[in-house]
Amino acid sequence: MPKIKSMSYCRQWVQNRTDIRRGYQTRHSKTIKGTGTVPSSETAKETNTTDYLNNDEADDISEENPNSNENSGDLVYASGQSYYCDDNSEEAVVQVPTHHSSPSFAYKLREWAIHGNIELTQVSKLLRILVYDGKHVELPLDARTLLHTPRSINVRPMDNGHYVHLGIKDYLNTLFKSFATEISNLKLPYLQLSFNMDGTPISTSGGANFWPILGSLSNIFTGQPDVFMVGIFSGLQKPESYNNYLLEFVEELKDLMKNGFLWDGIVHSIQIKAIICDAPAMAFVKAIKSHGGYYSCSKCYIKGEPVVLSSGKKTKIVFPDIHSEKRTDETFRARKIMPSGEDDTGHHMNKERSVLEQLPIDMIKTFPVDKMHLVDEGIVKKIINIWLGKPGPQKLQASKVTKINQHLEQCYSYVPSDFQRKSRSFKHAHFFKASECRVLLLYTGPIVLKNVLSKQTYEHFMTLSLAIRILTSPFYYVKYNEYAHSLLVHFVKKFIKLYGKQNATYNVHGLLHLAEDAKNLGPLDENSCYLYEAFIKIIKKKLHSFNCPLQQCSNRMSELKQLQPNSSECRNKIKKLGTVHQGIKELIHPLDGNKFMTASFFNFTIQTNRKSDNCVMLSSKRVIQVVCFKKEIHDIHIEGHVFVSSNVLSNINRELYKSFYYLIGNFEDEISKFSLTRDSIICKMCCLPANDENTFFVVPVNHTLMYS
Repeated sequence: MPKIKSMSYCRQWVQNRTDIRRGYQTRHSKTIKGTGTVPSSETAKETNTTDYLNNDEADDISEENPNSNENSGDLVYASGQSYYCDDNSEEAVVQVPTHHSSPSFAYKLREWAIHGNIELTQVSKLLRILVYDGKHVELPLDARTLLHTPRSINVRPMDNGHYVHLGIKDYLNTLFKSFATEISNLKLPYLQLSFNMDGTPISTSGGANFWPILGSLSNIFTGQPDVFMVGIFSGLQKPESYNNYLLEFVEELKDLMKNGFLWDGIVHSIQIKAIICDAPAMAFVKAIKSHGGYYSCSKCYIKGEPVVLSSGKKTKIVFPDIHSEKRTDETFRARKIMPSGEDDTGHHMNKERSVLEQLPIDMIKTFPVDKMHLVDEGIVKKIINIWLGKPGPQKLQASKVTKINQHLEQCYSYVPSDFQRKSRSFKHAHFFKASECRVLLLYTGPIVLKNVLSKQTYEHFMTLSLAIRILTSPFYYVKYNEYAHSLLVHFVKKFIKLYGKQNATYNVHGLLHLAEDAKNLGPLDENSCYLYEAFIKIIKKKLHSFNCPLQQCSNRMSELKQLQPNSSECRNKIKKLGTVHQGIKELIHPLDGNKFMTASFFNFTIQTNRKSDNCVMLSSKRVIQVVCFKKEIHDIHIEGHVFVSSNVLSNINRELYKSFYYLIGNFEDEISKFSLTRDSIICKMCCLPANDENTFFVVPVNHTLMYS
């Protein structure tokens, strides 16, 4: 083959390759005399076909004509098909090699690039290597084609920034495209959606912010990421107008709630379960006073009291009262006169109402108090700061703090893998995240703080721990709802006595409304910001630079949406939330013969080789440290050590702690065998060292409880 110009050859090669994919007739009637094969890596030097791989100009091939590879990501050439190249003086016919990759290779490559947050330039370089090697000629040369990156983005100016609306219907179309049959089989009366609005800084070094509107399905579990993006605002500050920010979202939601979502001739009703925000974000979208105002409580008419701080220069608003008249949807919309006789303008920001009031929702019950920010990041962290902070009656001695730290470090490796973060020692208390505070409140705190705090302070802490355990449990939050409320009332009253009136802030008062929110909407963790905060973290990780962050975010969300799950693989994963799903889904990691090391359940996993994940409770109320799972012909057995309880957590309310399985004891040495047909697993247990390696404290992992 005669020597040809590298760039001319390359551009023509790409164009003809694209023509074949689109099914076009070749554009040239003449052929070039040649060998009839694609140049191999060894012969490429002779024909100069490898020159463009190292040529700076070649990096712009896909940029020169970015539309040339449209919809080509999953196409595969037929064996023996020909394509044509052109040169000014000679002609040749070049045969596509018969070897090609499997049809799923492009999808796997796309999945790797998206989930790995690989930069587009690096993906494009990899694609060129794969294509020019001759073994994966079905792949596009440009990463944007492979990932189905949108050609345009509908970014519109909004007040002090820009906004992109992705839409609720767009997500529902994607969902039903994958799971229409499975969702229909669930026979749901309606699709229930929850939403979240919040602001987050894009980086710690700049002033740019994101304000995403996020949504999630509240009554279906698909086995896929449950959060989707409805819209997102980007600017140096939060949106100036809450109504401009929410308008498109509200208009689309009004249409869906009125007309339903149509798929395949079937109309699916849409309901809003909750709009979940932290206190500042809720105040912004509802157009009410924030948590520092006198009438800032979104649930009742309590009036805050100003308290002068010890410095004498600043004041803060506290809420020491326990009982106050409750707000309702009617009084909120009517701007009802308050019990004191004052107009309710003290609660509402201005005369312009929030567009959220146009939705057919309860403006009080639909907006729950967020447990993540109020309890975990709020109350728990506040108490820890008092214990470690300025001198006072509740400040802990250094020796006690050291004892707590040592026990927390001992418990670290025992905390179940269900939690993203484990409790670090109090040395890092200033950096504690919400999930660490949650683990401390419900799991490590009850045993680590025992015999270290004063009896009065410890029982006060346990009052909050038990109340939150009840309200976050899928099987206790209804049965013991009133009791949990009484515990929280007692906690707030005692809090003022122990820690002072000056610490009875908005968060402390908010505890009084948690039981009612749980009664209306379900367990607290199902209506908290944990799910959305995790998704926001994913969004921020997908930004490769701070140039055009809104466009980057929109493109990455669209690419992520294109990863259509295989319905056949997910058919057994999709579930109706709120129902009991018992039994082992899968046994993996065989030991020998019919014995297995790992068992997967609906929402947790038991791993016998990890001391943090090998403890369960059976329906007979036995606690077992599992050694292995044994598969029989018609049954599955578990072998393990039985827990023998020698004490409960506290002699005060002894029977109460026993009924919630706050147990202390040790495990038998001999191995026992149990049939899961007769004695099924009802929950995973958290097993922590009590005082030494031979005595343990066990308590149920709340979200895994299948029934009580």
